[in-house]
Amino acid sequence: MTVEKLYFAGGILTFYGLLGIAQEKITKADYGDDKFIYQAELVFTMVLSNLVFAAWSGSKRDQNDKTPKLIYILCAICYVTAMLSSNYALKHVSYPTQVLGKSCKPVAVMLMCLLLRQKSYNFSKYFCVFLIVAGVMMFLYNPKKSTGSGELGTGELWILASLAMDGCVASCQEFMKKNYQSPKSNMMLNLNLVALIVLVGQSLASGTFFGFFGFVQRNPDCMKWLAALGICSALGQHFIFSIVTGYGPLLCSIVTTTRKFFTILLSVVLFGNSLTTQQWSGSVLVFIGLALDGFLESRAKSGAAAQKKKSK
Repeated sequence: MTVEKLYFAGGILTFYGLLGIAQEKITKADYGDDKFIYQAELVFTMVLSNLVFAAWSGSKRDQNDKTPKLIYILCAICYVTAMLSSNYALKHVSYPTQVLGKSCKPVAVMLMCLLLRQKSYNFSKYFCVFLIVAGVMMFLYNPKKSTGSGELGTGELWILASLAMDGCVASCQEFMKKNYQSPKSNMMLNLNLVALIVLVGQSLASGTFFGFFGFVQRNPDCMKWLAALGICSALGQHFIFSIVTGYGPLLCSIVTTTRKFFTILLSVVLFGNSLTTQQWSGSVLVFIGLALDGFLESRAKSGAAAQKKKSK
């Protein structure tokens, strides 16, 4: 990876790692007789923060952006549907099951981009992504905690819907990057604006919108974590759109997928916990996949540069 790629990846790993901590503090805290049931409103909080950040950095927006508004709207609908589907899945399956399912995101991105003819990949890229995804799934999988609850099959269908929408978002972003060079600030602003409208409508229809504000009013201690959630979401998404517009959605999906792996691995190193044989095997697969992908990409760029020099 280049220094810029590492910088963007580091930003995603840092801020989404902190976001996960804030989200857990909000959802797992003891509120007495109150119970936190406002998952969709957490998404609303993050999207609102993303929108405010995008509007605040408005001086960097490209006023000559030629991307059709319809493309932004379609991408935003897929974007918010993916987040909501992922949250709805948690009502029917355990969190580890949801994480395992979402670990397949790079595969969904590649398949949808291929099916919608936005981009094709060579065999080596498929192989590297397979190694990374298989390694992450092997590292995270815990048969003692991965059993689902509730209506059998419903949670898995929500996860598949979320993955399909993730792939559609990636395909839209690839299309915008390839045909319109859509700037990240415009993309961030437009996607979150449409997503916010959809979320408010969904939340009002479900009757939880005002209930969420009532919950916060009754439990003001969660406000600091909601603020942290919003800040980390906005900064994390800034890095996400930086990497999407600069290097494409596939690399972004690989970074976000391996984030959970590196977060857990870091905690193991810091607190001296031991890894199981299965986790060691998964770790080796992830590092082999990342190293091989970086090596092949570097070699391809060197070959292209040498060919260009030779043609001159």
